[in-house]
Amino acid sequence: MRVSEGVPQNGYLADILAANFVSRWMMARSVAWPLAFLRNFLLAARLRSWIAGRGKAPDAA
Repeated sequence: MRVSEGVPQNGYLADILAANFVSRWMMARSVAWPLAFLRNFLLAARLRSWIAGRGKAPDAA
């Protein structure tokens, strides 16, 4: 947080709110990143199995 003279009180409040927002955003990112990675991994595995299943479909018929 910046500390300077001549800044009105709402300037400090804006700094506190901005720091709170950034810290919350970073926490949300750190939580959401593994979840998104896992979801993308599962979607890729499902897509791969679906493509493999499509490739085998004419042989079964």
